[in-house]
Amino acid sequence: MESPIRIDVSLLPPATRHDTIFKAYESLDEGQSLVLAVDHDPQPLFYEFSHKYPKSFGWDYLDKGPEKWRVLITRQQSITDRIVADLVMEDLSLGKVFDAYGIDFCCHGDISLEEACRRQKLDINEVLVAMKKKSGPGAFWQPHFEEWSVSLLIQYILENHHSWERHALSDIEDLTIKVADHHGADFPNLKKVKEMVDHLKYAIIDHFFEEENELFPMILKGSKSVELLKEIEKMKVEHAEVGAILTDLTLFTNNFQPPQQACGSFRLLYSKLGEFKQDILQHIHLENTLLVAKAVA
Repeated sequence: MESPIRIDVSLLPPATRHDTIFKAYESLDEGQSLVLAVDHDPQPLFYEFSHKYPKSFGWDYLDKGPEKWRVLITRQQSITDRIVADLVMEDLSLGKVFDAYGIDFCCHGDISLEEACRRQKLDINEVLVAMKKKSGPGAFWQPHFEEWSVSLLIQYILENHHSWERHALSDIEDLTIKVADHHGADFPNLKKVKEMVDHLKYAIIDHFFEEENELFPMILKGSKSVELLKEIEKMKVEHAEVGAILTDLTLFTNNFQPPQQACGSFRLLYSKLGEFKQDILQHIHLENTLLVAKAVA
C-alpha cells in the first residue's frame, strides 16, 4: 500500500493552509490518503470536506489531542459511483430521499447512484441537492452498525424494529378498520387499502416468526451451514415480498397522500403507513446488507 502524503499544518502560513490541504487531497487517486497533523481539533475542516466532497472521503482520527491531533483522510469513489445501499448504511436519513425519488435502496440497492438515477430517469444533480439538504454535518447521530457484534445487531433489530413494527401494525390495523367502516362509502378505495394492510400484516408477522425462531438463533450459534444460507435466501425472498406490497400500497395511496376532504383519522392512517414504510425499509436494508455480511463472515 502506498504511503500517505503527510502535511504538518502548523508549519504552513495560515493564509495558504486550506488551499494546500484541498490541492493535496485532489491530487490523490482513489484509495490514496493524506495525514494531517494539526494543533487543534480539525472538526471544522471535516465540515468543509463534507461540503466539497459529500460522501466521498474517509475521515479517521489517528490522534485526538489534547496537544497533538492527526487525521487520516482517504479519497473514495465519487458519490455518484457509490452503491446506493452503502450510502444509506452510512446515513439512514438518505433512505427518505431515495424513497421519495423511487430509488430502491432496500432489496435492489446494489447499484451505483448514477445507475439508479438513470433507471428512474432522474436528474442526478437534483437528487444530489436533495441528499445534501437531508444529510451533511447536521444530520442526526446514528449508530456505527458495522462496528457492532452480530449479537448486538440482532438485539437492536429485535428491540428497535421488530417490537416497534408489531405495535405499529396493530395500531394501523385498528385505524384501517375504523376509517374503512366510517368512510368506506365515500372512499371505496379504502376497502382495497384494508386488504393490502391485512396482506402486509400477515406477511410481516410470519416473517418475524421465521427470523426469531430459525434464522437469528442459527446466526447467534455461529452456524456456517448450508441450512443457514438457505434461511438467508428465504429471508431475502420474504423481504422482497414485503417490499412489493409496500410499493403497491404506496402507488395505490398516491404516496400516502389522503384526499383533500379526508378526516383526521384518515390522515393519521396514511401518516402512520408512511412512517411504517420508512422503518421497515431501513430494517430490511440493515438485515440484507450488514447482518448477512456478519453472519457469513
